[in-house]
Amino acid sequence: MSKIKIQSTLLKKAVLGDKSAIKSMFQNFISEDDTIIDSQYLGSYGFLFKTKSFVCISDKKIASMEYGPFGKIVYQDAFIEEVNSGVIYQPSVFLLYFVGLLLCISIWGILLLN
Repeated sequence: MSKIKIQSTLLKKAVLGDKSAIKSMFQNFISEDDTIIDSQYLGSYGFLFKTKSFVCISDKKIASMEYGPFGKIVYQDAFIEEVNSGVIYQPSVFLLYFVGLLLCISIWGILLLN
């Protein structure tokens, strides 16, 4: 599976409330026959690393997206006329890098002690 990327300039415009930028963020996930009616920036949460929240409504579904630090993306959608929903979750790679760094430091320390 390929990694989902959102351009930083597009994200900055979306955080400022630019509806066309938010719509283009959601166009990657919504099919071509759906027309986006409205989209909004909901705000951010978190202390050190902020996660930004967006919502979008089309003629067929309601979708939300969270964009977090280190490439974390959570996309959720639900069809309006049915009780059916889906989630795309791309976790942050920070924990992987942190554990890898700790392992490298500990192995390097063990080698230097010998």
